Amino acid sequence: MSTAVVLTAILLVGANAAPLQPGTISQTWWRHCELLDMTYSLSNETTTVPIEQFKKYPFELTQLVKGMVPGVPNDYYAHYGKFCSMEHFGTHLDAPNHVLRTLKEGQEMFTLEKVPLTDVIGEACVIDVPEEHKYVRSNYKLTIDDIKKWEEINGPLHEDCIIIIRTGQERFWGNQNDYLGTDTPEQLDPKTGWPDTMAWPGLGVEAAEWILANRGLKAIGVDSLSLDVGNSEFYNSVHTVVLGANKPGFENLAFVSKLPARGATIIGLPIKNKGGSGGPVRVMAYGWNGPNDPCRMTDGAKAVIGSHVFLYPCTLPLLLTVAAMSTAVVLTAILFVGASAAPLEPGTISQTWWRHCELLDMTYTLSEDTIQLPLENYEKNQFKLTPFVKGMVPGVPNDFYLHFGKFCTMEHIGTHMDAPNHVLRTLKEGQELFTLEKVPLTDVIGEACVIDVPEEHKYIRSNYKLTIDDIKKWEEINGLLHEDCIVIIRTGQERFWGNQNDFLGTDTPEHRDPKTGWPNTMSWPGLGVEAAEWILANRGLKAIGADAISFDTGDANLSQSVHTVILGANKPGFENLALVSKLPARGATFIGLPMKNKDGSGSPARVMAYGWNGPNDPCRITA
Repeated sequence: MSTAVVLTAILLVGANAAPLQPGTISQTWWRHCELLDMTYSLSNETTTVPIEQFKKYPFELTQLVKGMVPGVPNDYYAHYGKFCSMEHFGTHLDAPNHVLRTLKEGQEMFTLEKVPLTDVIGEACVIDVPEEHKYVRSNYKLTIDDIKKWEEINGPLHEDCIIIIRTGQERFWGNQNDYLGTDTPEQLDPKTGWPDTMAWPGLGVEAAEWILANRGLKAIGVDSLSLDVGNSEFYNSVHTVVLGANKPGFENLAFVSKLPARGATIIGLPIKNKGGSGGPVRVMAYGWNGPNDPCRMTDGAKAVIGSHVFLYPCTLPLLLTVAAMSTAVVLTAILFVGASAAPLEPGTISQTWWRHCELLDMTYTLSEDTIQLPLENYEKNQFKLTPFVKGMVPGVPNDFYLHFGKFCTMEHIGTHMDAPNHVLRTLKEGQELFTLEKVPLTDVIGEACVIDVPEEHKYIRSNYKLTIDDIKKWEEINGLLHEDCIVIIRTGQERFWGNQNDFLGTDTPEHRDPKTGWPNTMSWPGLGVEAAEWILANRGLKAIGADAISFDTGDANLSQSVHTVILGANKPGFENLALVSKLPARGATFIGLPMKNKDGSGSPARVMAYGWNGPNDPCRITA
């Protein structure tokens, strides 16, 4: 058999191998990939746009409770608060409705909560501005020729790219004037109110239009304050071109300097504010750490996935030596080579899961109607999104439309993550629990290990607590829990989301314990304290989660709770998870990215899963 025939046979067999079988691609990249956090911490010192609204409303985290709680024994410590932030602040995502030039009849631009998850996960395609325009106050605009020269070296851009413009401004983060490229940031254009002396390089409008027309993209991002150069014109900008094509944009990305031109995977999950024009986003990358990073995508390291045809680099030499073999023997050899394991070589695992895995958004939209705890602090500080500008901008031609505002919320509301410093029983001498921004990314990505409460305790007002025996019975069916598990308790409360009393399991949410002020008539099932202690001591976990307002039961004893056990072990917890009903007991990958508020005790989180859609889902982890 000729080499050409062998190659053809393999491509055909690979193409006919759909649907992929469970376990045929590596879904445990998070076990061995080095994660790069590309997000700046949010605080009142974060560099921002020097315009009136941003100056008037800096990021503000207000501690409402921080310390020992009166009336609760065992040195019970609680920490929570509220925060306010501009939507477009720090490392954030611009939704397509933020800026556009002309809204066509019937055109609907994505608001923040409607931006598809598929648009914020992809290959990082990193384009540098010329070196002579970095680290100086330049407004150089990348041209179409610049893009073509980049492609000559790195290969063509494509529709799965998250295009990142590396301007070099990252070097100046923390120095307001240098980051903004001006010593007079207060000098504003009298017509638009926009600073008119700022300078940093970036993508040109014509280049942006060319990329959209000829290559496509998922999103765009920059390591500077704006997708546009410092002196850009509002009405003719990269913002209006890219966002006008219903594509989102990332601004103020951190550590772009560490990314290769191609091959890294980027995941940027924004919070989910209803009607938002943008919002804080947690951005991470993997496959970034040099040409030998086993998690890096390479041009030659590919496999057949759906309609995408890829070849492993080790395949061709093998084919040449076995050209006369039967097709079956060749295929067996290739499968063997593809499966050979340690040490992992670049491209030997599929790093394009986001191309073919069905993504499940496990996050409720945040709005003024979001269910929250019936506590005085929560009732006084409900989520609120306030638009400052929403409409055409006076003094700017071409029907320029702008939308931005601020939002205020409690830390622990909606789908959110509790940081370990939120609740503890006794702080040991020298013990330091992670604040929100210090929770490792490795703790919020793992296998979803979903444990059901008994059916007879679902959908009724029960405070059933899962026991050690319940956990052992689950393991008899599903295998052992392990330290890479995100343990999720499926209580059934998801069914009641939208109905405050049923979700909280009480008709009298206003009834409170006179000593602690805590509501004392709530009921929903969950994990028991002894079971939580047993899991930590005998199995381990990365984090815990629940489809209820708390991963404790409704009648939990504050001083002796699953919160104090799990968070006290420096592990985070997720609450109010959506669509837990769709997850299998094992095999789905869970990714839950919180905000990065400095010294926070928790925050809204964007949570997603893949490998969840039935036993034949090719993205599902198998034993």
